[in-house]
Amino acid sequence: MATEAHQAMSKDTPMLVIQQEEHMSKASVARLYEMANEWGKELGVKVVVIEKGMSAKLEHGNADIVAALHEQTQAINRLADSNQQVIDYLLSQEAEGLDDDGNAPSGYLDPDEE
Repeated sequence: MATEAHQAMSKDTPMLVIQQEEHMSKASVARLYEMANEWGKELGVKVVVIEKGMSAKLEHGNADIVAALHEQTQAINRLADSNQQVIDYLLSQEAEGLDDDGNAPSGYLDPDEE
């Protein structure tokens, strides 16, 4: 069954897992499998039947998470570059406003002063 689950995941097909809660006769199990296959075709899902006493867990791949983290890292890097450009621009503007001794003119930070 692990192979079936892997194939279903690789095709991005949804899965319906049916787990028996009681022991069933062979005829009932056979009928359950038939019904499960019909449901799968009708619903467009992969159906997996797990017998009583067994358990299953569907593990999702992490490729989507890794891709999202990569995109987020790129966005953060672009933001950092943009911030650095703003800082460089502001520093260049500040340097242009200094007098010959390297001092800011009086009233530089107070727009109300003339």
